[in-house]
Amino acid sequence: MMMRGGVVDPAVLSFETYARELYSMGEIIAGSKKERVIVEKLRSFLEEIADEVLLEPVEVLSWRDDGSYIEIEGLRCRASLHPYAERFYVEGASLYVDEPSKVVKSDKLDLEDKVLVVRAPEDPDDYAIMSWVAARRGALAVIFVENKEVFRRIVMLRDITPCLGRSDAPPIPSVSVTYSRGKMLVEKIRSAKKLNLVALGSSRRSIGYNVIATLSGSSDSLVYVTAHHDRWLTGFSDNVVGLAIILSVARKLRDIKKRSSIRIVSFTAEEGGEPSYSPFYWAYGSRRHIVRNAHLLDHILLDVNSDVVARGTVVASCIGIETARLVEEISNEVGVKVGTELGQPIYDSFSFALVGIPAVTFNTFGTVLKSGVYHSDGDTPKLLDHETVKDIINVITEIARVVDEALIAKHFAKSISDIVGNLRKRLQLPAELLGELLRVSQWLSSRIDKFDLQFLNFVKAFNRHVYGSGIHSSFTRELEVREESEIMIECRKEMISIPDCSSSTPRLCREKLRGLEYIAELMSMKLAETRSGIHHHI
Repeated sequence: MMMRGGVVDPAVLSFETYARELYSMGEIIAGSKKERVIVEKLRSFLEEIADEVLLEPVEVLSWRDDGSYIEIEGLRCRASLHPYAERFYVEGASLYVDEPSKVVKSDKLDLEDKVLVVRAPEDPDDYAIMSWVAARRGALAVIFVENKEVFRRIVMLRDITPCLGRSDAPPIPSVSVTYSRGKMLVEKIRSAKKLNLVALGSSRRSIGYNVIATLSGSSDSLVYVTAHHDRWLTGFSDNVVGLAIILSVARKLRDIKKRSSIRIVSFTAEEGGEPSYSPFYWAYGSRRHIVRNAHLLDHILLDVNSDVVARGTVVASCIGIETARLVEEISNEVGVKVGTELGQPIYDSFSFALVGIPAVTFNTFGTVLKSGVYHSDGDTPKLLDHETVKDIINVITEIARVVDEALIAKHFAKSISDIVGNLRKRLQLPAELLGELLRVSQWLSSRIDKFDLQFLNFVKAFNRHVYGSGIHSSFTRELEVREESEIMIECRKEMISIPDCSSSTPRLCREKLRGLEYIAELMSMKLAETRSGIHHHI
């Protein structure tokens, strides 16, 4: 616990109180009875702090594992079923593969009518890919032998590439077993003729809830402070910590003057729950919130999200060309070292980015991933560093306190000016295009002091095109922007790729000349649209 002159830091004290109670509730799956329990707990916490607390119902796909297990030659061992597998009773011969990549790269593996037993891959994304490949090769099921004494849950569907569109439950079950049980299982396989796997999964339509609290500020503009409350297995870093952080921030903000009003929101269905089994299954609760609150979009200045926090360097995953500059400035002012990275589509902040709203997720995702406990029951308080938590609470509190329209405008205009300067130095642009770019930059700079809705619409329209559906998937392919996974499988042609915000403006400015030309044209186009009165829309 952090101390200041022998006194417990109040921010950390409130964090520990919240975290302890929330962690004790165990696995929280969207739409389950336990979700309703944690929602009521969050509501009670926030009613002590906020001016108003609301529950927003969201139709979700709720899933459960009723105790899946494996039997082989007298050995019965527990197995954690990967969502969204349904009920299966599998009996058949088994094949053990020690090297995970062989499942995809080798054409010599005969998986037809076999249960594949394979050492778990390092990259969590590869679980679903390997199961998908195994199913296509006729396997009956997949058993992952974990590299640690943990159980794990990774979402698996019929289609594996993140896409907008309908899919279905996986055609075969996949489970994980702990390292020690896995060793025993592999020994049995050498002599056993068959293996039984009983998968006890089930799905149903249900209702999850977003919890929404409001702290009134000096204006009607809104700064969102967000996290998600659903979690797989123990889920301490993902996302008990994030929840406790935003509750602690709310408590700190309660009695101080704020330039904008604050919305503290805990989202349902971040880990999964999209009712149509869409391969874009995550961040569903936040996407539904955006759709249902379209009337507020003109007032939302920024989303500050917290997810997957444990220890190590605090990283701000920034979406919006102005966001990294803003985060760095405020972090320096409060004396906290924060690294910034290009915004990723894996957090709830991405839902805001899709409609052009600047967003940032504070995380230590890299540390959690390297620890090997991601989405496992090894994700416990042992990994937590209180200094990391304190830093994030302080930075988020200050951002929420000071952000207003003028601050967003200032950083956006400066970022555009930097881009234009970069363009002029690195490209031989046509005189007409260069003149248009300079005109855009000068127009933005001239409006910083007289910020209005037109400026904010320009900011959101620009960011939406850079981070949202305005960029066609062929554009990101030309830029060689792809998921950083060892194994890639192309998605079905009739499905639409989700926007990939790793093709963001800063990266384009550093690496891709064609991207710079695109940004230049986009800037010119969006200024013309904004002046014509075109507003952002869902």
